[in-house]
Amino acid sequence: LLQHFKNYLETEGKDSSPNESLTDHKILEKDENYKLTDRKVIDIVYVKKWVRTKHAVMFRLSNKIVQVNFQDHTEIILSSETRMVTYVNKKGERKSYHLSQAVDCGNMEMSKRLKYTKDILTHMLSNNGGELKDDNN
Repeated sequence: LLQHFKNYLETEGKDSSPNESLTDHKILEKDENYKLTDRKVIDIVYVKKWVRTKHAVMFRLSNKIVQVNFQDHTEIILSSETRMVTYVNKKGERKSYHLSQAVDCGNMEMSKRLKYTKDILTHMLSNNGGELKDDNN
């Protein structure tokens, strides 16, 4: 299997021009009307960095969204561009808030998770992206 994969990679690499970059490649995908459309690789959202802590896994995505998946199946999704916070509770119910209103909305579970998320982000930034140790129990 590994030999097959190696051969595949070697033959695929010969088909592309040496001056062609990854973003020059196009991907065919279906739009909402099920028509095939071209998309450049650069348009695809991907995980830039992730960190696992004792209570959660945090993903920083290429579109500047931060998603935190907690052990109890709740989620926090932060969008810096729209300044929105989306919280998914244990029942899977999703609710979005403007960042300025999220902390004071009265949802204590979400507020607790937002504080934890802030602590993780602050720690990541102060360590310049170094390995994160979970100081919270």
